[in-house]
Amino acid sequence: MAEHPSQRFNAQVFTQVINLDRSTDRLETVSAYLKAAGLEYTRFSAVEGRKLDMNEPGMRQLVDVKKWMRRHHRNPTPADIGCYLSHYYAIQAFLAQDKPYGLIFEDDAAFGPDFIPFVTHALNDPNEWDILKLHARHPGPMVTRRDYGDGVKLCSFVARHAGTTCYMINRRAGERMLKHLIPAVRMIDWACDQGHLMHVRVRTLAPMIVGLQAVATTRDTGVSRKRSWIEKQTDRPILPRWQLPFRRVWDELHRVSYTLFADGGLAAMLFGPKR
Repeated sequence: MAEHPSQRFNAQVFTQVINLDRSTDRLETVSAYLKAAGLEYTRFSAVEGRKLDMNEPGMRQLVDVKKWMRRHHRNPTPADIGCYLSHYYAIQAFLAQDKPYGLIFEDDAAFGPDFIPFVTHALNDPNEWDILKLHARHPGPMVTRRDYGDGVKLCSFVARHAGTTCYMINRRAGERMLKHLIPAVRMIDWACDQGHLMHVRVRTLAPMIVGLQAVATTRDTGVSRKRSWIEKQTDRPILPRWQLPFRRVWDELHRVSYTLFADGGLAAMLFGPKR
């Protein structure tokens, strides 16, 4: 009897859903998506940022607040750190087991029952990617690397994108991500898209199969009202804001040059995708 595609997928892929203990309604909703798609998964208990003590010596090793401020011109919020560490520890959990691929969802992901056959295109082509982003906000221009037919393409990002709603990684990427992510100096979705610094191949599938649920944020910043401009400045360093664009332009130039030259993006643009 032939093996069902979901059985093969689940045998190879360790799937986790990052979910706060207080967000039972979100878990119920995303569980329905996962079950409809035939995905076996493990719930990963997300780090509650507001319960962390940033003055603990261990936290100072995990988060470099001074460098964070230089990159964002503000202190990290408890929600920033909770989200960041949740992904970091979920990647650790993936590497602690023996499946070759790890799939990580945030609990506000939305996707259809055809998720497994869609993603299997890339799973059957493992030498072409290390990190497979299955959702990204403002992805910008993309370069087609593989045309799998049926309207499905493997692409790379040219510019910086954001979003950690859903991504799949291999063990090589997981190991490099753990080294790259600590100490935290920027938002988790900014850190995870830095393939040019980790020397890994960041790819996506087009069209993107994963979207977002229409739900309210769970990012509790600890502020119950909108702060005034003066109050916001107390959270920011003296370092002038004019330096931020130069830092980001330098990073963007590094990313684009890596994508086009070291990662073969220019050749794909000139000669077309592999088939």
